[in-house]
Amino acid sequence: MTSPVLAASTATADEPLLSQAEIDALISAIHEGSIDLKTAAAETAEVELFDFTRQYRVAQKMPTLDLIHRRFATGLRAALGNMLGRNVEVQVLSTRTTPYGRFLASLPAIAAFSLFGLDPLGGYGMVVLHPGLISIFIDLLLGNRELKEPVPINRDLTAVELRLGRRIAESVLSSYREGWQAVQPLKLNYLRTEQASLFTPIAPNDEMVVVVDVEVTLTNLTESLAVVIPDASLEMVRQKLVKDFRITDPKATRSFGELIAERLPYLDVLVQVELGRMHARVADVVNLAVGDVLTLGQRVEDPLTAFVEGVPKFAGTTGSSGGSVALELTNRIEAH
Repeated sequence: MTSPVLAASTATADEPLLSQAEIDALISAIHEGSIDLKTAAAETAEVELFDFTRQYRVAQKMPTLDLIHRRFATGLRAALGNMLGRNVEVQVLSTRTTPYGRFLASLPAIAAFSLFGLDPLGGYGMVVLHPGLISIFIDLLLGNRELKEPVPINRDLTAVELRLGRRIAESVLSSYREGWQAVQPLKLNYLRTEQASLFTPIAPNDEMVVVVDVEVTLTNLTESLAVVIPDASLEMVRQKLVKDFRITDPKATRSFGELIAERLPYLDVLVQVELGRMHARVADVVNLAVGDVLTLGQRVEDPLTAFVEGVPKFAGTTGSSGGSVALELTNRIEAH
């Protein structure tokens, strides 16, 4: 006797898949328990669900992009350190893709959004500065030596904060451009800085963007910034990014002296200003007490000498700047 299933498999395209009699026989077999539905379901192929909105690390698929961002971090470390006159640690935490709307939803209510053009890739990118980072930079640039945890900002950014945000963003763009130089020269043209993400339509909310999460550490405080570009803008160079592209560093062919000269401006040196000197006997030094006055061999109107690593380099007069004692340089001391 031919089973209903075999009979159904022999039906032609012009005939019904199952006749009414075969349908009745199949229903009857299910009710009688002669067909085990659980076993039949277990024999079906398993289906793996794929979430197209899930975040993926771009660096795992695009090793060249990961290398670009390491070079970017190195350049940004030098740029920000030069701006502040102190050591700054910069680290790229991750390179990820995510829907643009989801990225915007993860940001604080107040931030500085700096837009820039992506030429020749096409489209627009964005530098996002958290307000805490701007607050730290303002404190340092105004001479505050004791860094404290920035207070959360629940107001619009001031004109000064926005102007400083632009300066930081321009340093970020300069370093990002340098990171790309060996793979694809870019023109990253700064456009404007906004306070609300509503005015930063670099991509529709459901389109994917590449987010470079950057951590900036100054002394014991850590803040973050991000560089965001549409994933579609990478189509022009995607083949270069997915391959193990070897970046030829032009610095590798430069002389040792040129490399030293390039790094020399970022080295820390000790600058001391001498108020004066005096000679005293040991017995007088032993008997010194609080309240005693030391007379230095220097008149009040005489210029003071500034030493750089123990070598006299400048002469100047004392004054004040930003609430601190300062020296106004009047002339350079030439080496003999």
